[in-house]
Amino acid sequence: MIQFLKKRSWILLAIPLILVVLVYFQSVNNEILTNWDDQYYITKNDKIKDFSAENLQAIFTTQHMAHYQPVTLLVYAVAYNLFGHNAMAFHMLSILLHLLCVILVFLIAKRILKRPLIAGLLASVFAVHPMMSEAVLWISATNQLMFSLFYLLAMLLYIRHIEGGCRLMSFLLVLLVFLLALLSKSMAVSFPLVAFALGIMYRRRGGQFYFEIAFLLLFSIVAGWVAVLSSLDFGSMNSKIDYTLLERFLMVAYAFATYIVKFIFPVNISSVHYLPDAESSFPWTYYVAPFLILVVLIIILSRKKYRREQIASFLIFTFMIAPGLQFKPIGFVLVVERYTYASYFGLLLLMAFFIVDLEKSGGRFSLFAKPLGILIGIAMLISFSVKTFNRVSVWKNGITLFSDVIEKYPSKGLAYAYRADAELEKLKYLQAFTDYNIALDKSFREPSVFYNRAQAMYKLDTYKKKLETFDQKIRNNTGNGVYYYNRGTVKASDTIMDYFGAIQDYKKSIQLGFDKFFVYYNLGNCHRNMQEYDNAILCYDEVLKRKPGFADAMHNAAVSYYLSGNFVKACEIWKKLKSSSHPLATQEYIKYCN
Repeated sequence: MIQFLKKRSWILLAIPLILVVLVYFQSVNNEILTNWDDQYYITKNDKIKDFSAENLQAIFTTQHMAHYQPVTLLVYAVAYNLFGHNAMAFHMLSILLHLLCVILVFLIAKRILKRPLIAGLLASVFAVHPMMSEAVLWISATNQLMFSLFYLLAMLLYIRHIEGGCRLMSFLLVLLVFLLALLSKSMAVSFPLVAFALGIMYRRRGGQFYFEIAFLLLFSIVAGWVAVLSSLDFGSMNSKIDYTLLERFLMVAYAFATYIVKFIFPVNISSVHYLPDAESSFPWTYYVAPFLILVVLIIILSRKKYRREQIASFLIFTFMIAPGLQFKPIGFVLVVERYTYASYFGLLLLMAFFIVDLEKSGGRFSLFAKPLGILIGIAMLISFSVKTFNRVSVWKNGITLFSDVIEKYPSKGLAYAYRADAELEKLKYLQAFTDYNIALDKSFREPSVFYNRAQAMYKLDTYKKKLETFDQKIRNNTGNGVYYYNRGTVKASDTIMDYFGAIQDYKKSIQLGFDKFFVYYNLGNCHRNMQEYDNAILCYDEVLKRKPGFADAMHNAAVSYYLSGNFVKACEIWKKLKSSSHPLATQEYIKYCN
């Protein structure tokens, strides 16, 4: 079987690609996170609205969100002009870019290791690693995928350049792709150092090699300077917390060690990992981190065979992750999970060479090294796939995302404020007002919190006045069904969500003769929200008697059938609606009925 797979490496490549689709496909139903930077990249980004000369000039001559990233903005512009604000299109773009990166990881690993089976396993782990899921699930992280795509392609081309005799044209091609990586995101500045590590792995030396590295470094220096200027212009180089030199060293060591540990044990996955509090002593884990890194280095240096390859692999990881380490504290986060995207390729190579080293060592473990390594890889694959699949639903919208952050870091106010922003946008004024208050109680006192809390308070007061108005009208005229309907609609709003009270008002409205289709429709929605699915279905039936073919009522009835366990009936309705191009019904049919 293994020999069969080795001869048909396309099968080994197909496995990680299929895993990507299985694990990430549901993300196409996720939203644009307008409370977490997506608005600045997509919905409020005038630069991508059209391909006018003015916009193209702005894309290539100005920073955007503290980065000079014209290639990424061009990709956004193409997607926007083809699909507009369609979140599904942008999420499909992320999946496509991830698939391309997985292919490159397989091709690079296959060239370096000369073992298609292990290369396929590495590509599969890369495809579903939970730490890298943020880069795929967050639209604003497209720049991470874009630069990684060109970065990995430059690595592959540089390896071919080495193996092909180091010709000028092949090096110029490497340089061109490297420039595309730099123009996608400035984190690509580390490529010359990674090229140097590849040179170590392939035992390169001599003047031509050092000239190539020096030439690449010149481009990195220029790009790095542009990145610093962009960050200064945006203001992201500033931090509100002052740390001592020792504290900064511990923070960098802790972040670096965390990336290593979470490569094997990806626990406490979160979109935010906060900087430590400078006013109190650091946790003990910060002081242990440097020694953990030292232990890893000792283990690598102690290997007998493939020592050079393992050192080079670790250097590849180190150089790729280095631009994301907080040598100077920026913002409010310390560990950024999306920075592991592409960087973890170095650790994957290290793991592969470690297994090959054990296999070739001739010791008592040599016979079991390869099968044991494959078993460990498969175990990681299964565990990682489940974790990443679960992360897809966490990134569904801004509320679910920051509810997850709050679960991981309940003492921090920032996540409450960002969740409140999402709730405010979805007209959940009571929940937003509550979360803004919690954020303030936890010392997150940004001006936007005060302003947005006032907005939520105003809306709450407006709804309160509406209820008081309809209460008064009902007291003056108890026989008017319209007043009961209007009051029920206020009670059923996302702000108040008094579904029980709304149901009583809708029923009273119907009892008084105001039995329009929309009264039954709203009544059905209230029953559905209270998980009273049979009552909801009866209401939707009444709607369709009064307004045959009302697609939204049919769709909600299908949802109620599905949630009550009648999958056949639900799929029957969705199939009927699918033929009439109902967007939600089409999604549900594909999701649940195929």
